[in-house]
Amino acid sequence: MADVLELLHPTDTVERQRDKLLNICSALMRRVEQAPSDTSNAYAQFERAALLDAKVRERTAELERALDLLNESNAQLAFANREIETAQSNLNEAIESVDEGFALFDADENLVLFNSRFCRDFGDVRVALRPGMTFAAFVDLVSRSRDLALPDALTPADWAKRRLARHAEDSVVFNIALTENRWMQVSEHRTQDGGTAIVQTDISGVMRAERQERADLVDSQFKMLRATLDHLAQGVCIFDRQ
Repeated sequence: MADVLELLHPTDTVERQRDKLLNICSALMRRVEQAPSDTSNAYAQFERAALLDAKVRERTAELERALDLLNESNAQLAFANREIETAQSNLNEAIESVDEGFALFDADENLVLFNSRFCRDFGDVRVALRPGMTFAAFVDLVSRSRDLALPDALTPADWAKRRLARHAEDSVVFNIALTENRWMQVSEHRTQDGGTAIVQTDISGVMRAERQERADLVDSQFKMLRATLDHLAQGVCIFDRQ
């Protein structure tokens, strides 16, 4: 009101004061008419801010759900890893508890695991065994081992070739002669996933007993033949091939 009074000078005529008042009223009317537009802009800005806040809250909630899922997945993965480690430990204990030598090759012919008794009769091979070794490399080591008793006229390369030929079969059992009158039985079987399980059994005692029994039988037969010849009235002489 003070501003209005300052605009109306006392010395002005009545007409002049009326014109000033009309101008003031016109200016006030324009200000009032423009006010809704400013209010509308402010309200639109408020709406945008509210919408942005809602989107931020929604994205934050989604992020929190994703983090919860990630934490749950990590917990499940950790639990699965513990189960795998437990199963691996149980498997190692199981194969270590058997008396025979045991080894497992995967479908790609790589050595996966073996117990302490595998190749124990091949000292130079045993120290060279490593996970990931190929089956061909393993056979090559055995063929050149100082503990392998090769038959006459059979080279290590020939022995390895025959061994790999047997490996091509799904299931095979054979004996291997070792030095110092020792013997090993090898059982090789194909697994469902294409791998190879090998079991090595020391049969030295069995082979020695069988050879002794065979020697005793031959000696008994020789003694019987000798006794028979000694009781013949005719003179008999026997020569061998040489």
